[in-house]
Amino acid sequence: MTTAKNNYRIAFLARRYALLSARPEYLTGTPSERRAELLASDLSELDRTIILHTSEFDRVCAHAVTVIRTSRRLPPMALLDALSILPADNLIGVYYALPADNREACLRNQVWSYYVSRAPEGIERSLSEIAQLDAGIQEDVVKLAKLTEAAPKAAKGMTRHHERTAMAMAERWPLDD
Repeated sequence: MTTAKNNYRIAFLARRYALLSARPEYLTGTPSERRAELLASDLSELDRTIILHTSEFDRVCAHAVTVIRTSRRLPPMALLDALSILPADNLIGVYYALPADNREACLRNQVWSYYVSRAPEGIERSLSEIAQLDAGIQEDVVKLAKLTEAAPKAAKGMTRHHERTAMAMAERWPLDD
């Protein structure tokens, strides 16, 4: 059973699943291909970080969001039944990753209905707070970019050196569990 302490965990899972569902290029490929794709993307820093730390399990959940979201009719009961074995937080994350008009159909499944009805209150608020956090981070990124541009040439070179070193190290770090 989930507790109120899990609001942000569930909200971050929902954001991750929704992002991956909306950006299928991050559902496939090797970790290094996905990292290269992320560096060139127009995603916010927070969303890049969220996707960077995505597991195969998260990709399966995100694909389920895509299948349910794009179903022409109600989501297939067999799919909802299969997803019923997910841990409660992940199932609720899938539920909140769906557009509001797709959610109600999921409640026809008894397990989904049970877990969603017992989800901690405030997940929608947590999702909103994460979106506000993302906007704040992006404002700081823009300010930092302006400061970097105004920095002396030597400082820029040092920063680029450290960034390249960090990226080279990141290629060797196992970020996927």
